[in-house]
Amino acid sequence: EEHKAHEALTAAWELDRFDARTLNTLSLLESIEKLARHETENFVIRFDPTTDAVLAPYMADFLEEIHGELCDDFAWSPTDKTIIEVFPTHRAFGVRITGKPWIHTVGACTGKVIAMEAPREHPSLQGRFNYANVLRHEYTHTVTLAATGNRIPHWFTEGLAVLQEDAPRSFAWCEMLADSLRRGELFALETIDWAFIRPRRPNDRQIAYAQSEWMCAFIVERFGYDALGAMIAGYRGRKPQETVLHEVTGLTLEGFDAAFADWSRRDAAGWGLSLRTPEPVDGLRTPEIERGDDPDALARLARAEFDAGEIVRAVNAARRSVKIDPNNPQGLTTLGEALWLVREIADGSEAKRAFADEMIPAMRRLLTADPDGWIAPKVLGSIALERGEHELAVARMLELKRALPVDTTADRALAGIYLQRKAFDRAIPLLIELARANEDDPDIPFTLASIFSDRGQMGEAKYWCMQALYIDPYRTDIHIVRADVCERIDDGSCLRRELAALCVLEPGKVGHFERAARAFAANDESERAREYARRAVELNADTPVRSLAADGP
Repeated sequence: EEHKAHEALTAAWELDRFDARTLNTLSLLESIEKLARHETENFVIRFDPTTDAVLAPYMADFLEEIHGELCDDFAWSPTDKTIIEVFPTHRAFGVRITGKPWIHTVGACTGKVIAMEAPREHPSLQGRFNYANVLRHEYTHTVTLAATGNRIPHWFTEGLAVLQEDAPRSFAWCEMLADSLRRGELFALETIDWAFIRPRRPNDRQIAYAQSEWMCAFIVERFGYDALGAMIAGYRGRKPQETVLHEVTGLTLEGFDAAFADWSRRDAAGWGLSLRTPEPVDGLRTPEIERGDDPDALARLARAEFDAGEIVRAVNAARRSVKIDPNNPQGLTTLGEALWLVREIADGSEAKRAFADEMIPAMRRLLTADPDGWIAPKVLGSIALERGEHELAVARMLELKRALPVDTTADRALAGIYLQRKAFDRAIPLLIELARANEDDPDIPFTLASIFSDRGQMGEAKYWCMQALYIDPYRTDIHIVRADVCERIDDGSCLRRELAALCVLEPGKVGHFERAARAFAANDESERAREYARRAVELNADTPVRSLAADGP
């Protein structure tokens, strides 16, 4: 309700002409008035017509596609049209949400309004991201907030929103959750909302997002998917969290925390990450251990230092341990993990080579001492890949994939090797997993689209082109391939959409306008056909498409 906001903010500015938030928002209101509109049955999309016109039709189709699914899931449909505002700069987006020119995310929901920044590369923006996943996340908020009369707990609406995203839990999130679990630092149900509102540690908010989704997954597995809807109905009925939880699950708040902690340990056991409780480092920093010759004690010290974030001390203790016992499993494991972290941030090829020379013999011994561990195959496979030793890299990466299935390092390495060898049958399943896990890399789904197109599997090619466009809708080569695919399968609607997008993205290319004119003429859309034909004639006076302009050039 911008007109009401303008009146109130103008009055506020008259009272205090030194308030930055008021000034920022008044300036933003002036720019919002210039946004174009694309309206559908359930949504109003507002965007900058000079930079983001190509985005609106695709966004509209996706939103209408997920509208029914999400509303059915939560047994509620918003009564008003949801407004989607796409801002051409991060500054404008930040002001829209907070009144200040910075915010830590790229999308936010305030109820019936979803604001986001444009998903493109520009110095004034955060860069590419999967806007479909962001919209799915934020529209889940819109529906669940409306379904509960804004009474849903913060953790629950965030958990449901992440659960609805079309992506697996990331490796980084798995690492954070496993670390919280083994340290006994999972948030309690009564305190997790404060991790969003007043985080005490730098990563509290991210852990809270991850744990909220994990708790929703626990509820689904333990009590069924319908339990989520039952909880929403309870909150809509103004019941407190403890009552809702007990009615739906039969658990108290404390009982839920205990049951979730037990379930989460079993669930995380298959990730391949350590769940062992860290040993306090203070009790191990003794002269007897630090100056002694007990390799096991030194290995314990190294692991404790590593868990405490003391990487240099961990490396020193691990080196002493494996010098005394070259095959000590814990000493080798800690040495490998610590040196791998150091090598990742080392400057220069010489420094990286020196670390590799130290790590390779140690990790080879670790393969024998601990054949089920993940650090040895990761180090050896990555170094082999860097050196072009592909046979060795494949063997080690297959071991890594078995030992640490939540890490996509092996998938990326193996897919690259198989693509180079044109072993597409082996590359495709890996690329599909990578495409689901990487939300900001359009090259992966576009590679899949190209493979399927070359194989004549046009349905799959069309699908994966769209997945690439969800990440980079401004990239013309993806639109060109999708247009060609749609033309080959005689999908006229898709072809016209892609050609219209290409005319927006490359307004100086006569070929796009020629194809668009023909495509729209074939569908008896004579007015639009004339528009494209006229533009083609303007770009090239000798173009054969002149005959389509019935009323002359």
